Amino acid sequence: MSLKVLLDPVYSGLLTGCSSAYKCKALVETVLLKQKRTDWFFYWLVPPALSEAETAWLPQHPNVRYVEYPYLPDRMREYSLFRKELDEILAFNGSFWDFDVLFTSRTSMVPVARSVMASPRQKTIGHKLKKVMVFEELILLDHRSTVAKSDVLAQELLTLSGYLNADVVYLVTEKEQRGIVATARQYFAPSRVIDMVGKFQRVSQLDTGPARLKEKKFRFRRGERPLCLTFSGRMEKSAANLHEVFDIMDKQWIIKGDLELKTLICTVSQATPLAPPEHTEVRVASREQFWTAAREEMDLMLVLHRDAEFSLSMVEPMVFGVPLVVIDQDWSRSVWGPKYPFYASGYTEAYGLVKAFYDDYEAMYQRFADWLMAEFAPRCQPGGDLSISLYDKAVEFLTGHEAYLEGDGLAQLFAGRKDNQVFQTFVDKALERGEFVMFELIREIGADGDFELLQQKTKPGDRDRRRIVFSTPFNEWRLMLKAYHGFEDASTTVGHLRRKK
Repeated sequence: MSLKVLLDPVYSGLLTGCSSAYKCKALVETVLLKQKRTDWFFYWLVPPALSEAETAWLPQHPNVRYVEYPYLPDRMREYSLFRKELDEILAFNGSFWDFDVLFTSRTSMVPVARSVMASPRQKTIGHKLKKVMVFEELILLDHRSTVAKSDVLAQELLTLSGYLNADVVYLVTEKEQRGIVATARQYFAPSRVIDMVGKFQRVSQLDTGPARLKEKKFRFRRGERPLCLTFSGRMEKSAANLHEVFDIMDKQWIIKGDLELKTLICTVSQATPLAPPEHTEVRVASREQFWTAAREEMDLMLVLHRDAEFSLSMVEPMVFGVPLVVIDQDWSRSVWGPKYPFYASGYTEAYGLVKAFYDDYEAMYQRFADWLMAEFAPRCQPGGDLSISLYDKAVEFLTGHEAYLEGDGLAQLFAGRKDNQVFQTFVDKALERGEFVMFELIREIGADGDFELLQQKTKPGDRDRRRIVFSTPFNEWRLMLKAYHGFEDASTTVGHLRRKK
């Protein structure tokens, strides 16, 4: 058995600190290192000209092939963009025609991806051969106040169509799902909404182990070191209420001075629309560095976002025992629940809570600890909502599709095609070789006087010169070789197959 997965995240900054990149890394490492699957392969889209640190951070494994793609720095535009380069990668007759599953965050572009991933000859079977997994990171619907909307009707229909055309959609909070369903009911019949909801799976992105208290040696004690007041996440001026965050940091620092207060910002943003206070350290940290800072440096975090949902940059510090001063809104209660002790109704109350932590950190921390272990920690334990791992669920879905592709269902699907004379000629040559790259073998056969037309179709640029209905969906040959003749994928080279050992 074997499988090929194409990873298409949308990045928010440097890969080393980007949660989208981290999710892909965690999935790859779950498959290749923890489960030791040597027969699964990944194509992973990455920006060109990565830094040495980013390159070193990425998994270096023979089963992973990094594909350069010209990402835009504006992730809002990137989410809704399907350019020629992406078509070339995803198309059934494109450069990476042999992938089995697309893992993407471009929700609104899923219908377009679907339309190019299958040949017109496959209109009744294409959706069975290639699957689309969506991890929703930016819900582009009107009820979301922090996403850019230029045409609500068009953007909502694109987003909802993305859900309907996906095979599975991973969501993090119940509030996210409620908002999506409420919007869908404005446009679709109940049966269509039920179909959409059937694709949703609630998961947790956390990969940091159980919730725990901060070690006492790393907790703040007045007179021993400054209190470390932290902001973490993207430097979005409006969405994160940066002006209030920075104002609280600045006023606390003015009162206490740098001997009593340290202000720290951990971010992946390369530029900030609002300059932080001069006394603040801005640290562009990798996920691993961020976790170390949470365990050893951070004493208190400010979370005043208008609509943030479940963000790793907020939830991970809490897992490591860092208390948060959180704005009291629907989104925050959907993440932390009604009993969290340090909700702030606004700027003044947030300022007061920071002061209270400075004045008596141990007493305030004890209130946090009581809540953490009674309310939050059980959610991270087996059976809790935060224990439903995105990575485990993704592997479960991938395993199911792998089994389908090499089971009786697919064998029956191609029962009327496997005896095609042209294909059988190729099979005879493939069995003789045992291991080969499909296009190279087709060219070799063509040189012997057969397959002249197919040989033309293997040349670079042929898909742009040929009418799409006449392009051959070579992935069918690959799947039939695997289903009927005992072949498996051999590497990240496109079309590389070998007989199973």
